[in-house]
Amino acid sequence: MTKKTTVSLCLVLLVFLGVSAIAMIKDGFITINGGRHIVFLRIPTAPVVTGAESDAGLQPISGNLNTDNRYGEYFCCLGDAVGGPNSARYIWVAVPFIPSANMNVKKVEAGIQYVTGTNEIVLSINSDNNGLPGNALATFHVKHLAGGGSCCKLAVGTSANGVPVTQGTQYWLVVSTDSSDQDFLGGWVFNTTDMRSYPFAIDQVGNGWKADNGLLPAYAVLGN
Repeated sequence: MTKKTTVSLCLVLLVFLGVSAIAMIKDGFITINGGRHIVFLRIPTAPVVTGAESDAGLQPISGNLNTDNRYGEYFCCLGDAVGGPNSARYIWVAVPFIPSANMNVKKVEAGIQYVTGTNEIVLSINSDNNGLPGNALATFHVKHLAGGGSCCKLAVGTSANGVPVTQGTQYWLVVSTDSSDQDFLGGWVFNTTDMRSYPFAIDQVGNGWKADNGLLPAYAVLGN
């Protein structure tokens, strides 16, 4: 995307969104769909090597990362807004997964990008509670996330001992905040491998998890 194209896009968005969008555009992003989604307006930086070689010896349990293309492992510039209670958009997002065999989760990866606040996010593997995220089975604090509009550094959580998951049982990969990063605002950007609608869950303004459907953000769950 060229600078000219980016400027043109900004002008079009200003027409539709009004003057209130100027501050966000200055910071390189806007939110749309009632704040549910975030659009990054910065020109994507050069691809970042994500260390895929460190996945050697691990098997995919679930995910949609385009690991064959370092220039498009996920989509740089549009995804679900994610933020804590002291940010402009208090939203948590969770993606379900069902292992096809008994496994130990050793690594989780998510295409999360940073905008403002504390540059830290919480990834967790959660049990299922009647089709929505339940208790956290493992929690990972991830710092130094890539800036919005970049590609394709991943937020990564690892477990040396592994988190046991059971064949045919639903679990959740959750992106949330806690007391250490309540002002975090960023985006969990969409995948580039599957444009179909799937179920996931959101928790907006702390009102509890709700079922939703749509394009899934970029993620991977790995283990052995």
